[in-house]
Amino acid sequence: TLVRKHFLALHGLGLRDLHFSGPDLYLLAGPTMALDGDVRLFKWPNAKQALADNREPVRFEAGLTALLTLPHQPGGDRAEAICQLPTGLAGHLPDWLVLYDAPGPGRQEGECVIFGDLLR
Repeated sequence: TLVRKHFLALHGLGLRDLHFSGPDLYLLAGPTMALDGDVRLFKWPNAKQALADNREPVRFEAGLTALLTLPHQPGGDRAEAICQLPTGLAGHLPDWLVLYDAPGPGRQEGECVIFGDLLR
């Protein structure tokens, strides 16, 4: 099977971004399109191996762990992207950078600076 569909238990949220860290897959999930609502970070433990072993054309995955709910505001501050910072920037512990679309006034400084969140 060249194409496999994966259905993930994200509590009704849509997938915004995903990132592998070692064997685990981190998923950023939130409202679809420009709707307001909770944005959450999930972890799929050992996803890399589970995906490599899977040969079924359709997979349902409910073994996700909800890690945290990210801040959001009505009309903006919706988490859109997540990435793990390189060790040289983050130090010894893994740090994650979360960036937002439609940043609110508290995330902007002038016309060219937008602040994200650093998760440890």
